[in-house]
Amino acid sequence: MKVFNTKYGIIILILLLLCCNKNENTIPKEDTETNLEQKPEILSNSSGKKIILIYFAKENEVAVKIKINNKIQELTAKGTNSKGEPVFSNNEIIWELMDDGRSGKLTSKEGKTIIYK
Repeated sequence: MKVFNTKYGIIILILLLLCCNKNENTIPKEDTETNLEQKPEILSNSSGKKIILIYFAKENEVAVKIKINNKIQELTAKGTNSKGEPVFSNNEIIWELMDDGRSGKLTSKEGKTIIYK
């Protein structure tokens, strides 16, 4: 009877080892989100002040991270302006892409607008 139990024990042990060694071919969520970011773009205004833009996918929308004065702000898509150009905003700033698809206008909540190219 011990031989019978030992055979089943060995079979179960082999099955467990095979199941536990299964390689997964899935990409972790963190890596997937990282891949959805575009390369950072550095733009400057007429006085030489620079900002960094990173466009990325947020759920089903495009969003942008803007680094200004070592502070990162995340803006979400809000539609288009009167010229049909994409507009992104949060409670503090608005970013409007210009027709070249790279430069844009940054507007503060006080209404001050600066163009970055």
